[in-house]
Amino acid sequence: MLKVPKNEFLENEFFSFANNFLKENINRISSKYKTDKELSDQDKANLHYNMVSEITSFFLHISAIFGENDLKTLDKTEANLLILNRYLAIRQLVQSQVEGVMNARWGLPKEITESENFKSNIARFKNDLTKEQFVEILKVK
Repeated sequence: MLKVPKNEFLENEFFSFANNFLKENINRISSKYKTDKELSDQDKANLHYNMVSEITSFFLHISAIFGENDLKTLDKTEANLLILNRYLAIRQLVQSQVEGVMNARWGLPKEITESENFKSNIARFKNDLTKEQFVEILKVK
């Protein structure tokens, strides 16, 4: 997959698909952390910490859902190129977002995102999306 300049990435069909897929899933996850209750600053910080942990867990799950053998298999047939290109676009955007989380651009200081507690919190979230389900999502026109 070719690198696409940042100002043109939404014009690219694969990156546009990837962007929409990630937005939908970030919104799905973040909606679980919305509350009408009045919260203390500490409670708000804890909610944000858990939300970012869960989103990061999702990102890591998606970036690892296909192994190298899967990618080689997808690359062998033209019918699978749509799936492969969409996945590679998603993976590229996910890697950028994970880098943002780790570099404190998601509202958590680096000393938190580099901590073992944060890594443990990420690991506690389970992602139900299977490789087969993901392939079906990637096939949709």
